[in-house]
Amino acid sequence: MTPSVRFALLAGFVVCMSPLAACTMTTSSDIKPLPSLTEPFSQAYFVNTSNISIETKYDPLANPKDVSSTFPTPPDLALKRYAETRLKAAGGQGTLHFVIEDASVFKDAMQSPSEMARWVNVDNKERYTAILSIGLYRDSTGSITPGASGTRLKAERTLTIQANVSLDERDRLLQGFMAQMLSDVDRSVTAVLTDTLKLSTVEPAPSPGPYPVDPVEITPQHSTIESVPLDILPAR
Repeated sequence: MTPSVRFALLAGFVVCMSPLAACTMTTSSDIKPLPSLTEPFSQAYFVNTSNISIETKYDPLANPKDVSSTFPTPPDLALKRYAETRLKAAGGQGTLHFVIEDASVFKDAMQSPSEMARWVNVDNKERYTAILSIGLYRDSTGSITPGASGTRLKAERTLTIQANVSLDERDRLLQGFMAQMLSDVDRSVTAVLTDTLKLSTVEPAPSPGPYPVDPVEITPQHSTIESVPLDILPAR
């Protein structure tokens, strides 16, 4: 293919795709501030302990490929705010530890199979893979309260978006990604506290409110988070 023919084909392709590109344009009046992710969890889930300690062992700077800090609400911060909002000590014995062990996100470029589309970046995609690991354990076990001493929740979710979306649309999609992950986290956390650690003061757990943003299609969607019992408590 000669350069002149390639240029002509590319120009025609751009003209054909220009209506699609126009659809992604936004004005300042269209931009809305992103809502708080913790709003759906404002109804407290009371835990039968005297204290709740929210701790972070995850370092977003430890891996240079980790892009979690580019999210409008980084996952580790979203998890911390979730725990602070949702979990409340009811005055029992011991301390519940909510430990954020991993909240990393990795981004992969997915190029369009069409060479022309790759030239003008109209069908390239970005895949975000979020990896969460949360430790839930308590100081006091045995005769004080029934149930296991601790467990670890592990989840991996992916979201694929168009690479050429506006920054505001990207933030909206990533915020929706986090909203759905927090919903999965809440379902698993409350189940563990009720059924495994036996620390719930009321059954069933209060249901969270509606999504603060429009749901997005993540993989897997509304899936149970893996729960791994902790036979040996993490070192303090």
